[in-house]
Formats: sequence, structure tokens, C-alpha cells
Amino acid sequence: MAKRGPSLGPKDRVVHTVFGTGTIVEMDAWHTVIAFDETGTRKFITSKVVLAPSDTEAPARPLRKKVTPMKKAVAAAAKAAAKAKAKAEAEVAKAEKEAKKAAEKAARAEKKEAERAAKAAKAAAAKLAAAAKKAQKAKKKKVAKKAAKKTAGKSARSSTRKTARKVAKKAVKKTPKKAAKKTNKKTAKKSARKPAKKAARKTKAAKTARKPTRAKTTRKPPKAAKKAAKKAAKKSAKKSRSTKASKKTGKARKTSRSR
Repeated sequence: MAKRGPSLGPKDRVVHTVFGTGTIVEMDAWHTVIAFDETGTRKFITSKVVLAPSDTEAPARPLRKKVTPMKKAVAAAAKAAAKAKAKAEAEVAKAEKEAKKAAEKAARAEKKEAERAAKAAKAAAAKLAAAAKKAQKAKKKKVAKKAAKKTAGKSARSSTRKTARKVAKKAVKKTPKKAAKKTNKKTAKKSARKPAKKAARKTKAAKTARKPTRAKTTRKPPKAAKKAAKKAAKKSAKKSRSTKASKKTGKARKTSRSR
């Protein structure tokens, strides 16, 4: 049974054996509602609850405002909007982080590609430089070969000219000697033949004087005619050779003078 004195009522301070001190909020014949200082509000049956009055003062608490259903809906909507905003902000932050990561990856890939392109360009430049060097060397070799050929040709020409000059000089020197030798030989032969011919003529004249005279015949025997033809051919060949030799010497003299 609850101990209900005339002093117990709403807003009175009471003590409960289990929950401690508190303030009566509502009280009627059936139920009693008490707001304890430490454990909060409790609802008891009025006929069974055991309470005792207390002299302690109630602690200062903020007054609670009554919340209407409309206000609850607005608060719920505000909370939902705040949550949605927070989610959206988190999603935006995630998207920004992902975008930053993608940009960093793209920048790294671009750097790698640029480095590869730079390396390839350097390698190509080195190859071009090597090819240019090879081409220059080949050109130098060609020029050297051409110069060597020219010098060799010039030296050969000069040597041939020198040899031609020497040969011409020798020919010029030799030809008059040869011609003089030939003329001397011819004159010696003629001089040697003359007395023999004279002696032969004398012997022929003596024979003819001894022999009886016969009718003279203009025709010669065939052997004598052959011998005469051979002698005439030899003489003509010698004359042609001498004319050719004189012509060659004249040409050699002209070429030596022109050079």
C-alpha cells in the first residue's frame, strides 16, 4: 500500500527505496508517475507504491517542449535531408578522390609515354648521326679514290708523255743514222759492183768478138726476167720503207714541238 499523506501530490519531492529521490509528475487513484533524479521517469500503481516525503531540492533541468506531429515530420525530413546531403558529400568526395587518382594515373602514363618518345627520338637522332657520319666517310673515300685516280691518270699521262717524248727523241736521233748507214751501204755495194760489171762487160765483149755474130734477140730467158722482177720489187719496198720512216720521224718531231 502506498503511503499517501495529505502533503503528497504532483510536484512534491519523494524518496523511493529502489530508485531514490524524485519528483511526482502525475498522481491519481490508479497510477503515479515519478521523475527520479538519476533513473528517469517511472510509472507505478498508486495502491502498491511505497513513497516517503523528501526535503531535497530538485536539480535544474531544461524544460521540454511538446513536439507536435508536424514538427516531428519536419525534423525527420531535416534529418533525412542532412543524411542525404552527407551521403552526397561523401559520394562527391569519393568521386573527387577517384578523379584525382585517375588524373594522377593519366599524368604518370603521359610522363612515361613522353619519356619513351624522348628515348626513341634520341635513338633516332643517334642513328641519323651515325648514318650521316658513315655517309661523310663514304663521300671522303669516294673523293679520295677519285683524287687518287686523277693523280694516277695524270702521272700515267705524264709518264706516257715523257716516254713518248723520249721515244720520239730516240727515233729522231736514230732515223738519220739509219738513213746514213743505209745510204753508205748502198753506195759501197754500188762501188763494189761497178768494177765487177765492167770486167764482166769486157769478158762478154771478148767472147762475142771470138764467137761468130748472131742475130740479136730482145727477149730474155725466163730465169733472168724473174730475177729482174724480184730486184725491182725489193727496190720499191725499200723506197716505201724509207718514206714511211721519214714520215714517222716528221710526225714525232711535230708532236714533241707541240708538247
